[in-house]
Amino acid sequence: MTDVIVTTAPPTVLIVTQNVAPSVIVDHEGPPGADGAPGVGVPTGGTTGQALIKTSGADYDTEWATAGGSSAGEVRHDWAAPHSYMASAPADTAESATGWRITRITVADAGTATVAVCLDGAWTTREGAIYG
Repeated sequence: MTDVIVTTAPPTVLIVTQNVAPSVIVDHEGPPGADGAPGVGVPTGGTTGQALIKTSGADYDTEWATAGGSSAGEVRHDWAAPHSYMASAPADTAESATGWRITRITVADAGTATVAVCLDGAWTTREGAIYG
């Protein structure tokens, strides 16, 4: 049998027959599609000394916040089984005042850690704070 080539514009279809069942190869490139919407990217805002932080485990759930642990701020840390607490706040913030960024770290038996953050809580009520 002879090879047969069939061409139409577009698509181009090539049919090859050589004493076996026919094979079909389709080679077609369509026109380019429209550009998609811009991605999430980094949100606008933030000021000097702030960092973009995750506020939950959800994708893209972030906010600008003052980076903790600065020598110009207050830092607290203690262990209250089964949690370890660390917090930072602007200098001279009272323990009972809101404005503390409190981190609760739970260490599981398997050695994994779960970190939760309470923004704008009082250091004195850290164990009962709502963590996000």
